[in-house]
Amino acid sequence: MKKTRVEKSAPGPVSEVFWKNRYQKLLAFFFLFALALIFTGSFVPYDLYHENFQENRVLAKPPHFRDIRDIKKFANEVDLFFADNFGFRKILLRYFFYVKMKILKSDINQRVIGKDDWLFLREDVPDYMRTNLFTEKDLDKIFYNLNEMREYFQRKHILFALIVAPNKASIYPEQMPAYMGQSSPQSRLDQVISFVNSKEPGLVIDARNELIKSKMDGFQVYYPWGSHWTALGAFIAWEKIKNVISGSQPGIAWVDSANEVISRFVNKYEEDGWIHYGWPHDQPYRVHAVIRAGRKGFSKDSAARKKVKLVIAGDSFAEDYMGGDMAHAFVDEYALVSYDTKPEVILSYHPDIVILERAERYLDFLLSLKLPNESIIADIIRAGDITSPQPKDFVKMDELAINGDKKEILFEHAPGRVDYKVKIPSKSSLDFSIGMVPACWSPDKGDGVLFRVLINENNTEKIIFDKYIDPKNIAEDRKWHDCSIDLTAYSGKDVILSFITLFGLNEKSTNAFDWSAWGNIRFRGDARKV
Repeated sequence: MKKTRVEKSAPGPVSEVFWKNRYQKLLAFFFLFALALIFTGSFVPYDLYHENFQENRVLAKPPHFRDIRDIKKFANEVDLFFADNFGFRKILLRYFFYVKMKILKSDINQRVIGKDDWLFLREDVPDYMRTNLFTEKDLDKIFYNLNEMREYFQRKHILFALIVAPNKASIYPEQMPAYMGQSSPQSRLDQVISFVNSKEPGLVIDARNELIKSKMDGFQVYYPWGSHWTALGAFIAWEKIKNVISGSQPGIAWVDSANEVISRFVNKYEEDGWIHYGWPHDQPYRVHAVIRAGRKGFSKDSAARKKVKLVIAGDSFAEDYMGGDMAHAFVDEYALVSYDTKPEVILSYHPDIVILERAERYLDFLLSLKLPNESIIADIIRAGDITSPQPKDFVKMDELAINGDKKEILFEHAPGRVDYKVKIPSKSSLDFSIGMVPACWSPDKGDGVLFRVLINENNTEKIIFDKYIDPKNIAEDRKWHDCSIDLTAYSGKDVILSFITLFGLNEKSTNAFDWSAWGNIRFRGDARKV
């Protein structure tokens, strides 16, 4: 019997269309599913660390349907919202950070990854590498500002000192990345402490040695994943403050308290910089940080002494770690205020001691420290007898910045004279600065000014200050010249002080562009000679 051969036919046009359509439908399904998932994910709190994930900016909020009348505005709100909140954005970012920081060990944003996953602030790197050292001019300015503060509070019978909270890298340099070197044996903090304390011992309190010793003894004085000291670190700073102040003022009645240092595990998310990248550190560690202060009263013989009132003007190192029971372990009354609080406001707390605290990374702050305003310029303008070609325009109260240093000034276009009747405070000096407006320093303007101060007692006039400056031709004169006149001999006497400006010293001199200024004129106790 003959077999019949049956041949299979190839798929026809209909079959091809069927499979092609099914493939396209499958692709369309997955595409729409992905869009729906992303859309839904924009509104669903799927993210485990949603509440703790930190953004560098505020993300766009959901659009307001009341704005739908303005279709252009509504469409823009929708676009901004989905650009910032598309589904799985935080998960994608977290795993991006995981690969970059955990696997590749690559620094990112504001943080540097050290050894053992320690985190350091990127802004601390110049301090660690010592590439941002102060100049001699900077150090002079820093000392001037701190000493001005010290003398201001001293005249009020208040002790003043600065304590610098070291950067974590200054206490734990061994945890910094190996590729970072140091360009100088001395840091900016070394410069400030050495320079200032050589002129005024104890003005800057340095707790680094005590912090490092505690570290070497096995105590945790800074958070590995954070940027601040622990409570133990703050306690060590308090003890250093007490010891330095007591060295110069042994009669202060510090609180005598029994203190216990115990070990504990850190709390979840406590000073954990990794939370900013969605990966809170899961490695448990102990921190010797809890201080239990049991107050026993005041130190012996304290009954005859007054209680200590102390104000700390500081940043987060003080505000977050040096208050509460910690402060009461040392003083009876305390107040924590911001580091930039005006000295006049600090006085309202009636303190015995004022401590200025600032982190090492912010030492530049000392160059622009807010100084107390004891200027008498406003009173000179109000009560003074003005002699000038144009009294209203040529003599006035103003502000002037020279080389970035702004001062309140008595502007006195030469020639000019202001006579000021005043009773000289006891044992005081007259302190001020002189300078010329930088706009008249150019070669085609001005020829210098003679600044002169006269004192008139019982109709007898005497020159007590005389100085000529010419910033146009003398580069060294392009600055504020700080001056002080000892008026101790005139204590309690009624006199007339005359502030005089005269134009150039040669025969061809004119008063063109002789824009002269007396800065921060004030009386100070404990008179100093020029």
